Amino acid sequence: MFASWPMATCTPVLRSPVAAKVGGSSRRPQQNGNDVYTTFANKVIFTPEANFTDPRPPLVHFPIFESRDHGATWKEISQVHDTVNGWGLRYQPDLFELPRAVGEFPAGTIICSGNSIPTDLSQTQIDVYASRDKGRTWEFVSHVAAGGVAIPVNEETPMHEDTVILYYADQRPEGHGQVISHQTTQDLRAWSDVVHDIIYDDPTDRPGMPSVARFPDGRYIYAYEYGGDPAFSDYRFPIHYRIAEDPTKFHDAPDHLVASNGRSPTTGPYIGEVWSNKALGDPAAWKYHAVPQPSAYTRNLRIFKDRPDLMIIAGAGYLPPATPTRSASASST
Repeated sequence: MFASWPMATCTPVLRSPVAAKVGGSSRRPQQNGNDVYTTFANKVIFTPEANFTDPRPPLVHFPIFESRDHGATWKEISQVHDTVNGWGLRYQPDLFELPRAVGEFPAGTIICSGNSIPTDLSQTQIDVYASRDKGRTWEFVSHVAAGGVAIPVNEETPMHEDTVILYYADQRPEGHGQVISHQTTQDLRAWSDVVHDIIYDDPTDRPGMPSVARFPDGRYIYAYEYGGDPAFSDYRFPIHYRIAEDPTKFHDAPDHLVASNGRSPTTGPYIGEVWSNKALGDPAAWKYHAVPQPSAYTRNLRIFKDRPDLMIIAGAGYLPPATPTRSASASST
């Protein structure tokens, strides 16, 4: 198991104001490789965040890029535009390929979830779009959650028993700085009520940036940053994780800190760390690795299906400047 901190799992933060970070972000590479679409076995598609300084009109959007050579070169193949709110699609895009059919959407459909926010940042709406032709064209599917003024965020979209789960940082609950919530759907059209996965009593605590993955034994790991962890003397965002049999029931799962030999990763735009664990999340089995990629915000890591010895790390540069450089590095493991 590998993890890159911070995880680039875009999760629109919702508050009553909703939160959304300003700046660029490389969003998690989504590989289109499976038994049905073998011609896409070595393709990677990702979308960087819209640039806050982009002139309007036109409204900001999510550009979609594709690589056919394991991340060595990239080409913009389409754009995801806001077709319902008139605000544009501004922050925290995330891509997920359906491994099997969900409602009317066949296996192989790519869904893009992200934050639709007007220019004055006065409102936030997590919306879902879908592409049935490998990212070439997009259609609006549904609204998930709405909040108020945009100010910090995150989202991960796995499947469980034909159910799509969308996780996001949520600032709406009163008396809490931020919590992590999820909602589910079985057709991408209608979404369940909100469930809080990570919530602490201290109103200054800010858990966020959730990322979920499935272990080979069927269990799920839920990694996130814990802003305000009382185990540290200063206010920081160390990486914690929980492991559960059911990806909708992390609330009561035991909490663990990622650490080794007195060192623990913390999120931030200048952190270039990769941590591995070959014991399915055993708290004593974490190992730190330095990486050659330049400093970057919202870094993300993926291992290729057709090249398990090759790992790609994507990054978005860091602020300032307001127009960060998107970069990707490939490394043999």
